Amino acid sequence: MSPCLINLDYCCDMQMDDIFLELPGGLKVQKNLYNRISTTDFKKYTSELLVLVFNRETLATHSLQGRKSSNSKEDFQKPPLPSEELANIIEHIKIKFGVDSSLVRAAIRTKLNNEDKMLKKRLNNLLTISQACSIQLSYNCKADL
Repeated sequence: MSPCLINLDYCCDMQMDDIFLELPGGLKVQKNLYNRISTTDFKKYTSELLVLVFNRETLATHSLQGRKSSNSKEDFQKPPLPSEELANIIEHIKIKFGVDSSLVRAAIRTKLNNEDKMLKKRLNNLLTISQACSIQLSYNCKADL
């Protein structure tokens, strides 16, 4: 008889432990992706860990605390990143690198701002391509007449 048939919960837990890694601070991440993260600098590590835990779109569309920026040209405020995951990330980086939480928060803000800029740039590029295609289609239609 297979050991999985005897204790299915144990086998499933073993498989999950093989896939996920629990980091100091209570953060769970995929092992194979975590092993690719640079650990040379806490800022770079923070940036890569954020992309691992959240996706780029979430980072671009959320803020650290959900407050409206005083220097933002936009009329809306971004929602905050999920507080539990954010607290776990900050705690983990404090433990791993021995840095103050204010420095970790500054690194997170930088990453959020960079992702926001990159998303706007990608959207602007798509809009430009779309407009160029529209102009090209319009020109081709007129040429056919």
